[in-house]
Amino acid sequence: MTSFVERIGFERKVLKFVNHCIVDAQLTGLTFAALETWKHNHAVNDEIFDLLLKLSTALKTINQRSGEVFNSTYQENSLRCEKLFQDIKLALSN
Repeated sequence: MTSFVERIGFERKVLKFVNHCIVDAQLTGLTFAALETWKHNHAVNDEIFDLLLKLSTALKTINQRSGEVFNSTYQENSLRCEKLFQDIKLALSN
């Protein structure tokens, strides 16, 4: 994810997938506040919540560093986000 548009597209992809899998508990965003509200209002699996929280933190780090020159740390965070999304997919498939 090297641009704001790519990051937003990635977030939307995650939300679409989660909301497709958990129809009765729609997630509205990947911020800490949105995740906390979601967990509080619905019986959300702790594993899914923890993975989404880790993803949220990684995306926040990318967002905070978006004005900097892209370096290996930025790339590592992007790869970490992709890996967390794969973990979320796997957890929701079970």
